[in-house]
Amino acid sequence: MAAGALVPIAVGCALLALFPLIEARLTSSPLVPPKAFTGPLRLRTGLCCCFSAALFPMWYVSSLYLQQVLGLSPLDAGLTFLADGIDDHGVGERSQPAREPLRCAFSTR
Repeated sequence: MAAGALVPIAVGCALLALFPLIEARLTSSPLVPPKAFTGPLRLRTGLCCCFSAALFPMWYVSSLYLQQVLGLSPLDAGLTFLADGIDDHGVGERSQPAREPLRCAFSTR
């Protein structure tokens, strides 16, 4: 890999490793509670970070696929994402009562 790619990756990894330390020691009201990085929550926090990080590139790769492989215009590709967003919003609202038992099962309180 070229240095142009390795340097930003290394800086990002270093900042990611420093995030818990900065949040725990240098801020009066942290974005993430320090206890989220210790004990039994460490695995859950790591899994959530991995799944969240995996979702962000999906939108970029999907738009490349729609435009370069399927030949859609940028407007048409955007409209396909709009339909997906509307569908996700509707499903999320209807599934709220079904998520209540899961929230109780995974709660740390």
